[in-house]
Amino acid sequence: MTLTETATASESVPSPAPGADHGNRSASLIVHGKDRTGIVAAVASVLSGHGANIVSLDQYSDNPHGGAFFQRTVFSLPDLTAALPHIRADFEKLTAKGFELEFELRDLSVPKRVAVFASKADHCLLDLLWRQRRGDLPIAVSMVISNHPDTAEEVRGFGVPFFHVPSAGPDKSAAEAEHLRLLRGNVDFVVLARYMQILSGRFIADVGVPIINIHHSFLPAFVGAGPYAKAKERGVKLVGATAHYVTEDLDEGPIIEQDVVRVTHAETVSELQRRGADVERAVLSRAVLWHSQDRVIRNGNHTIVFP
Repeated sequence: MTLTETATASESVPSPAPGADHGNRSASLIVHGKDRTGIVAAVASVLSGHGANIVSLDQYSDNPHGGAFFQRTVFSLPDLTAALPHIRADFEKLTAKGFELEFELRDLSVPKRVAVFASKADHCLLDLLWRQRRGDLPIAVSMVISNHPDTAEEVRGFGVPFFHVPSAGPDKSAAEAEHLRLLRGNVDFVVLARYMQILSGRFIADVGVPIINIHHSFLPAFVGAGPYAKAKERGVKLVGATAHYVTEDLDEGPIIEQDVVRVTHAETVSELQRRGADVERAVLSRAVLWHSQDRVIRNGNHTIVFP
């Protein structure tokens, strides 16, 4: 397989500097596990013990009598960088005291690194790059990987490394090996911005980070090529999009966000496609935003998305 790279691997790992730790900075704390009395109080006690100020707190229990508990807390604290290891150690002690919980703790001033996979369609890809440049998405796009070179110049205009990795034919193993080489250790999650290739189960397992996909919401109807033409023939009255996490079960992973718009019999196939592309951009950007802000907790094959 011939690989055409428009950037070197070393260019693909821009690590955003968190900057000097002046004044209060914010961190997110995600807690989930078996519900029981005292979780909220215990979490608050640990944070207050370190002088942290809780800025927001959202929680959800699917059954208050031993069900699953989920909580997202944002807190601010002077000298956060120095305090985080001690806070983490205290939460490890807390979970060892009978609280059947898992937790994730992260400095929100450090954006998550993301790789965007794309094919020929550019609407979702360019929208993400534009929103990142405007500061609307707290992410650092480490690289764009595409199986077509069409968007290389536009991606370069955003100062983002572009890698063309061809992926033709039924055997994708060489392409996926190159993807893993580029991604490993360099990204915190991956976004499939209308990447028109199926990822293997082995790749999904080996990449080791969450993968977010976007697709039209006609599924399971109108499978395959030309879904909007098929939808037009059926006289659909809604078009929409779904953003979800990728699993081995094609297009059946936990849903993060969905939306629809109404359409009429008078709209052409190209108009339906345009309306669908608008929804795809909006839905994908919201899913990426919420994931990058630690607002999404996976639980089996569904998600809890805190506002």
